[in-house]
Amino acid sequence: MPGKTAVVACRREARADPFLTSVERLPLGASGAGVVAKSEYHDIVPDERIVYATALFTGEVLSTVSLTTVRFVRDGDGTRLVLTEQGTFLDGQEQPEWREQGTGDWLDALGRQVARR
Repeated sequence: MPGKTAVVACRREARADPFLTSVERLPLGASGAGVVAKSEYHDIVPDERIVYATALFTGEVLSTVSLTTVRFVRDGDGTRLVLTEQGTFLDGQEQPEWREQGTGDWLDALGRQVARR
């Protein structure tokens, strides 16, 4: 199955509850077992921060749960992105080093896109 993100709920008025939920399904290896990331966005302040929680499943098995804060900080004429993630890695399904590598890869890709503008 191709990578896909679907918004399944959006409730901006109820700030105590997640107001945006996304589910992303990615294929994994020849077995066809997929990785499913379910994220709930709890706080979005334009030009300041995004706070979300994610549960990552491999097949039907819960692998990790994390809380992520992305802050945008003025830095001279530009903006510095500061990402802080607290993760719980369950039953050897994923290792913190794997998450650090993957997150670093997509942050590097984002940096290349921004540099093109």
